[in-house]
Amino acid sequence: MAQPYGKTQIEIGYVISQTFASVAANFPVFLLLSLLFAAIPAILVGYLTQVVLLPILLASPDPGSYLGTVYLLQIGAGLLMMLPAYVLIGALTHGSVVYLSGSKASLASCLGTGFSRSLPLVALGLLSALGMGFFFLLLIIPGFMAAVRWSVAAPALVVERTGIFESFKRSGDLTRGSRWRIFWLLVIWMIASYVFQLCIGALFSFAFTSMSMFDTAAIWLYFGVTGLSSAINSMIGAAGSAALYSELREIKDGATSTELAKVFE
Repeated sequence: MAQPYGKTQIEIGYVISQTFASVAANFPVFLLLSLLFAAIPAILVGYLTQVVLLPILLASPDPGSYLGTVYLLQIGAGLLMMLPAYVLIGALTHGSVVYLSGSKASLASCLGTGFSRSLPLVALGLLSALGMGFFFLLLIIPGFMAAVRWSVAAPALVVERTGIFESFKRSGDLTRGSRWRIFWLLVIWMIASYVFQLCIGALFSFAFTSMSMFDTAAIWLYFGVTGLSSAINSMIGAAGSAALYSELREIKDGATSTELAKVFE
């Protein structure tokens, strides 16, 4: 799996092919992890907001008085979802890097890495979101620049076991000189994700119309589709970030994928 050292730029097609090869080779493990840590939390949050909170709000004589509480509960639910989401990122990063080394990671080893790195990853994610949110408030371009610069901070934290702020710096060092190509890679990902969501939305709309007489079934179909979509996006996103990180390490450090995976031994 290791690519000969000597390149000076990432190859977008190679990163994409390695992403999907990693997902395909580890599909049973990756799917199970994504269902547990992405799909199920998304379904639970959807159920709480749409089935539990929304009827209370609509039944109230003064719905506006509950809006603040509903928003706070939604924010709280989003924060709670971060922990399983970052357990998943750590686990999928582990599995992807091990695959790129020519081996195959077990479910137990993926979970071990995911749980052990989850809290630093949560902190990293919060700081990334705040930082990119600030830059996007200034202008769109600085926001994209921050997203590109920090695009491999999470795999750097998982693989190299750097500190949180060191991971941001490490990502900046690794992406330097390749940022335009990473930008276009992110654009491709955003477009593909948008098209995927459109297709899912169209399928759901068709199914919802067919099931309009069965409200409960339609609601659970919506939750199921949302959860599965979240699982698929999580698998591809984490595997893609790991593939990009491995490519950048080979370019910058001459480190083969086999050497990267030794940290997990």
